[in-house]
Amino acid sequence: MILQLYLAIRHQRAFEQIYCIENDETTIGRSPNSVLCLMDPHVSRQHLKIIRTAGGFLARDLGSRNGTRLNGKPLTEAILCSADHLELGPFSLKAFHDFAEAKVDSETEDVSTVLDYRSIVADEIRESLTPRQQRVYDHFLLGHSEKEIALALDLSVNTIHTHARAIYSIFAVSSRSELLARCVPHRR
Repeated sequence: MILQLYLAIRHQRAFEQIYCIENDETTIGRSPNSVLCLMDPHVSRQHLKIIRTAGGFLARDLGSRNGTRLNGKPLTEAILCSADHLELGPFSLKAFHDFAEAKVDSETEDVSTVLDYRSIVADEIRESLTPRQQRVYDHFLLGHSEKEIALALDLSVNTIHTHARAIYSIFAVSSRSELLARCVPHRR
């Protein structure tokens, strides 16, 4: 029987922590009542459960809205092997049975195994914007101010501000910096 499971957790490619599964049942989700709370609107309140069994650690999706992926494929339920890669929204959880392996993984990054989730989601959400909102959004990604966008699109600053508020609402952010953090990939 495998006694330990360590999760090397990354959020949008940035390493956050190594989490040791200690309970027989560990719920993972956005809810503060989850054993492992991952705060992001793309993670369901009760997203995933990891259950200690005689055969190892069983990962079970709890009917999450955006689903869970295991090694790039949709997950319903599976026993986790060392180096398995779970994706929950913008979070990447890599499973290890040995703390030393998790520690080594936390110090390196294999970008070939990490999807650029932000780009995928941003492209999908962008399609739901009106054509004018898409043009304003594209200017935001280029780093232009509302005043510069108004001049470029021959619109009033007030109109651009109205579009900006609508874009922030659609992307579930409250500022341009949050929008850029969610939509522009980080390069290291």
